[in-house]
Amino acid sequence: MPAVPLTHNLLLEAIPEDSRSRLGDAGHIVEFQLGEVPFRENEPTPVIFPLDCIISLLRNLEDGTEVEIGMVGPEGFVGVNGVLGVTLNPHTGLTQGRGAALSIATSAVRDEMARDARTAAVLHKFVYTSLTSTSQLAACNQMHSVERRLAHWLLLLHDRCGDDVLSLTHEFLSRMLASRRAGITVAMGALSGAGAIEQARNRVRVIDRRQLEAMSCECYESEVRDFENALGFRPIAKRRVSEID
Repeated sequence: MPAVPLTHNLLLEAIPEDSRSRLGDAGHIVEFQLGEVPFRENEPTPVIFPLDCIISLLRNLEDGTEVEIGMVGPEGFVGVNGVLGVTLNPHTGLTQGRGAALSIATSAVRDEMARDARTAAVLHKFVYTSLTSTSQLAACNQMHSVERRLAHWLLLLHDRCGDDVLSLTHEFLSRMLASRRAGITVAMGALSGAGAIEQARNRVRVIDRRQLEAMSCECYESEVRDFENALGFRPIAKRRVSEID
């Protein structure tokens, strides 16, 4: 697998070059596989900057149910708790597909934030977008249909994936959206029938992005707008290294 530049992470690209270099030296690259659990709820977690991977953040309930409360890809980082000075992560992580990430000890990130106010500002702005995204998701789950929520979720994944082909199963989508598989099947059929996506075994291809946006609720555009207002760019990943000539 070709090496992925640190600048594939949009936050690392946005901070000063010397700060990015120090963070790179302080951390190490990890390669994730599909379905890995890089950290669990109530454990200390390093700060992880996805380069070309995506990590779902799950909240566990007493009955064993897991609910996705967010996903982080090359637009952000995992370990908001550590950046804010809280040792334990409240979430379990689950990787969506293969990919690389830069993992850095929390102490090194906090030291760099203290050293360079510009880096601290970028990371703090991402913390803000994490809060706005979580609140938007809470409203979405309460008010919108499975079909619209699915379109919203696929758009978020498409932005972070850097690829039109998404590795997904109905079982995984049911888990992420906290919806019955029968409801996911119906919603996928509606999106396929409208020409927004094309389904294959364990894969979904986005074939009409505009149609998928039209079938989503307003929550997708609200999340993107909040992110862009805070950071000055949209949370859309660069193409994967393997696709670059």
